[in-house]
Amino acid sequence: EDNPASVDPEWQDFFAALKDDAGDVRKNARGASWAKPSWPMQANGELVSALDGNWGLIEKHIEKKVKEKAVVNGAVLSDADVHQATRDSVRAIM
Repeated sequence: EDNPASVDPEWQDFFAALKDDAGDVRKNARGASWAKPSWPMQANGELVSALDGNWGLIEKHIEKKVKEKAVVNGAVLSDADVHQATRDSVRAIM
């Protein structure tokens, strides 16, 4: 609707033949008026991560803890060392 030239002329003709109100088209493109913004709920947590192998949030949390622990203990760790320690910790959880 905003840029009719972004589609082939055949599609332009098709959409023009529908004679839809531009406001309704934009409103419908935003989604259902009754839809909840936080739905469907994001399934996450340790159980889901164990089942799907997606440990992204937990890895970030563990990486932060590894870095903090290294600073407290005066250890100098490269990013690769922190990454490896994080992966080792996540694999230990699995």
